[in-house]
Amino acid sequence: MNKLLMNGVEVKLKSPGTEGLKDFLLVQKAMSKIPSIDRAGKTKEQIVQELQDSNINFMDYLGDKELDSLTNLVNLSVNKTFPTKTEEIDAWAMKNSIAIMNDVIEMCSPDIEQTDDQSRAEKLKEKLQADNVKPAEK
Repeated sequence: MNKLLMNGVEVKLKSPGTEGLKDFLLVQKAMSKIPSIDRAGKTKEQIVQELQDSNINFMDYLGDKELDSLTNLVNLSVNKTFPTKTEEIDAWAMKNSIAIMNDVIEMCSPDIEQTDDQSRAEKLKEKLQADNVKPAEK
């Protein structure tokens, strides 16, 4: 992941928090229409590579209403990160707006963990592969 830098110093954006919930839901609704990739049996690196190769631009799936919501989320995040807004901060935010949008969307997205059933299935699959035993076909 690329780091956001201002004057050579890394900027750690603060989450827009619950103030941006409605805006985030609008953006997520639009982004849910983006084609997804099959993640089954792939490592995180393979998934990232496939996403990069697919060349999907999330901006193609956002209308004016969703762009307004995304702008609100960016503004909330920048205002929480820099309580005193200056022209320099405003110019930096504009210059780095796409990177900030990606970070804000990632900050707002839920952490998804495997369910116990999925975790058990993965462990069983790994054990079977380690024992060189093929699972029975249906």
